Amino acid sequence: MDNQEIVPFGTPEEVRALVRRAIDTLASDGTGYILAPCHALQAVTPIDNILAMYDEAYRYGRR
Repeated sequence: MDNQEIVPFGTPEEVRALVRRAIDTLASDGTGYILAPCHALQAVTPIDNILAMYDEAYRYGRR
């Protein structure tokens, strides 16, 4: 997940779109995908964006 632009400074819906794009791109072969920030979440990242990231991964990834 982009922890320099979208996750810390985007809207929750932009974060959700990023998650869907990552799942569609990286998990399309059905072997699985572990969604995570590249190394750490920035201190300025809004809690709503963090929750949106993991909520969307749970919901969209289970489809």
